[in-house]
Amino acid sequence: HFHLNRKGLFLQAAGEFKGQEAYIEGSYTSALLHARDALKKNSKNGEAWRLCSQAHFQLGETNEAEMTILEAIRHQPFDLDMRMDYLRIARETLPSKRYLQELEKVRDLFPESTEILWELARRYQMVENMPVTAAILYRKIIQIAPVSSAIAGQAEIELIKLKDL
Repeated sequence: HFHLNRKGLFLQAAGEFKGQEAYIEGSYTSALLHARDALKKNSKNGEAWRLCSQAHFQLGETNEAEMTILEAIRHQPFDLDMRMDYLRIARETLPSKRYLQELEKVRDLFPESTEILWELARRYQMVENMPVTAAILYRKIIQIAPVSSAIAGQAEIELIKLKDL
């Protein structure tokens, strides 16, 4: 993923930084150009693929966003943030059942991720109308999240709501 010579490594990092800076400033087309420049130097750069995806998504180009985040994942398959980006895109591009399958697949890869468990619990509660499954997932969140964390507190609130149904 990194070049051997220091100059190449520096240029790659500088290109990504400029792209991220442009993205943060809302210059999505510029961010895309910088990310593509980084990819010309190293086509296996998962972060540059991810930046392309994020820029495409902000520009309303969801198909391109999906293709490029899948390429990013191909290069960094165990990066949770990339998987979360993919799920945000997939929620808009995939049919409901297929999206649920993708969520389940990512949960299998990251079983201790409260973020994934939360997305899955919300999906079962709000879309699939499966409150028992949602409750099991909320309990799992409470079990693995730090006691004082916001997500544990929110999971407890959702459990209370489910009991009142």
